[in-house]
Amino acid sequence: MTSRAARYRQIGLAVAALLVIGQDRQAVAAEGSIRYSPGPDAPGAIDPATEKYAEGASFDPLLCAELPCVELLHNIFEPLVSTDLSGDHVPVLATRWQRLDDRRFRFWLRPEVRFHNGEEFDAKAVVYSLLRASEIFASTAWFPSLEDVVAVAPDVVDVVLAEPDGLFLNRLGQLGLMMPPRHIRRVGLRRFGAAPVGTGPFRFDAWDGDRREVRLTANERYWREGHPRIDELTYVYADADTAFARLVEGELDLIQRMNPRKTTQFMRSGVGDVVKASLPYVIFGQFNLLDDDRTLRDPRVREALNLAINRAHLIRYGAVGNGRLLGGYSIPEGPAHAGLEPPPFDLARARRLLAEAGLGDGFTVSMSVSRHIPGQIENIIAASLKALGVTVESRRISLFDYQEEAYLSKFGSHAALSEDIILLGNVGGTLNHPGFVPMAFLYSKQPNLALLHDAELDRLYEVALATYEPAASDAAWLAVEHYVREQNLFLFGYQVRAIFGARHGLHFTPRTKMSFWDAYYDE
Repeated sequence: MTSRAARYRQIGLAVAALLVIGQDRQAVAAEGSIRYSPGPDAPGAIDPATEKYAEGASFDPLLCAELPCVELLHNIFEPLVSTDLSGDHVPVLATRWQRLDDRRFRFWLRPEVRFHNGEEFDAKAVVYSLLRASEIFASTAWFPSLEDVVAVAPDVVDVVLAEPDGLFLNRLGQLGLMMPPRHIRRVGLRRFGAAPVGTGPFRFDAWDGDRREVRLTANERYWREGHPRIDELTYVYADADTAFARLVEGELDLIQRMNPRKTTQFMRSGVGDVVKASLPYVIFGQFNLLDDDRTLRDPRVREALNLAINRAHLIRYGAVGNGRLLGGYSIPEGPAHAGLEPPPFDLARARRLLAEAGLGDGFTVSMSVSRHIPGQIENIIAASLKALGVTVESRRISLFDYQEEAYLSKFGSHAALSEDIILLGNVGGTLNHPGFVPMAFLYSKQPNLALLHDAELDRLYEVALATYEPAASDAAWLAVEHYVREQNLFLFGYQVRAIFGARHGLHFTPRTKMSFWDAYYDE
């Protein structure tokens, strides 16, 4: 066990490999199945007919690549390498790997693995999958440009990067999912997207758009011996209140993002228990700094907004104690944590800063709020800023709205986000590295979700990205986070403590990428 992983476990933030909830199962569902609701947003991809995100448009992992897809598709597909909760790299379809130089990595593949259709997983599948990922995403910030992928042997592959990339192994766990090339050539990408085939613990069975459910069935030839231990897994997409009611009524076995105000009610229901886990999920505000005439372009204004937020209220009243304040965007147990203290609550200084900026009489800001964010958080922020003389005009948006306006707008086909602040939840666990945040939200030279152009930040990010040696890499990523804090480029928030509601007898592992390969019910 690495020292970082040991530290993570010592303070109790990692959950044990399997959690058992109670002894006597009272669920209506069959013992061989799990019905799970991760939240309201179902997997979606661009519909070619409308050029808009649509639920169930495709389950191709390179077209359906947002958070709801990540949560689902890691049950169907697998990468060569993934990361654990402490940010350490762990083997999946590669048993080991080696960085041969700053641009070449070698992977030794797991033997006797087959795709769901019986096709062999081998070096040819790796070559196809990674070159396709590079072709689709290398022009963006999400995935590196690959100079070549070479099958050295049927079970050995070399990946040659166009440029050094210290996040490469982390990125593999997000977009480097393995696909069956012969099957795809036979059926075509459209049919593959409608009925995806991977190596994972579960096979895709059906998408029910009316019920907003995805049904998966067990992969009986899965390479992890004795797994999966359930016959059927169904993802059910519903808002938090609906999911809670269906859990209590026995229509669901497990829900994530339970309203913390309902945990006592659930415990008293006798249906199951509450499981809490500190996963890498952070709520923060993204400032829109793309337009020169925006008030928020003045760093004094951004600092004033951060100083005006009573963050103790965010945790006490908004998250009901289920969160931890942060002074940046990295979490303490992960790699390269800057250890920054949260901005203090200092309304007097905030007022002085606005007066210096010529805004002493106050002003109005618009704010988009992800529908995953509890309404209490939105209200606390609005009330805090009102005390500063700043009026907040909010609208609730879906993940699809955000993707279209913040990302697709950069390709010229959609209207750009107009709001001044976007309050959102970032699942850093998709990479389990703090470099995910600047990669996704700050770097301006490639299309991503960034809403600013900052030459110094871009320079710091490029230095960090090109660094491999652990100590130097950590120092470079720390410099990025310190700069973001100094310039107040975010409305800094908190790390969410995930709340699951589980029926009696269910064993599962809380994860950001919620794979159920090791889940089971008591017999």
